[in-house]
Amino acid sequence: MKHVILISRACIVHDGKVLVVKRANNDKYNPGKFTLPGGKIELGETPEEACIREAKEETNLDVEILKFRNLSEFRSLDSHHHIIVFEFLCKAVSDVRDIALSKEHAAFDWVDNFVPQTFPRENFLW
Repeated sequence: MKHVILISRACIVHDGKVLVVKRANNDKYNPGKFTLPGGKIELGETPEEACIREAKEETNLDVEILKFRNLSEFRSLDSHHHIIVFEFLCKAVSDVRDIALSKEHAAFDWVDNFVPQTFPRENFLW
C-alpha cells in the first residue's frame, strides 16, 4: 500500500545564513543527515501552521513566514511513500541564541549560500 505524506519545512534565515539541523544518529529515518527544521503536516493543519509548529518543536524558535519558497516531491526508497514537501522562507522572531533542539536532532549549524543540492547526498536530506 502506498501513502502520501505531506511535510512542511522552515528555511530560517538569520544574518544571511540558514539554519540546518542534524538528525540524531539513533533516528529511525535518515540518521545523521542534515535537513531544514520541519515535519509532517497534521490532519486539519495548513502547511504554514505546520511550518511554524515544527520550527518551534524542533528548535524552540518562534518564526514568521516571509514567503513560500519551494514545493518538491519524491518517493521513498522502498516506494511505499510519496512525499510532498512545502518549504517556507522564515525569519526567527525569538532570540536565535535560545535554540534548543528536540531529541530528534543532535546538532545544528548556520550555513552560507544554502543550496540543498550542493550538499553531499550522504550528509544532507533534501
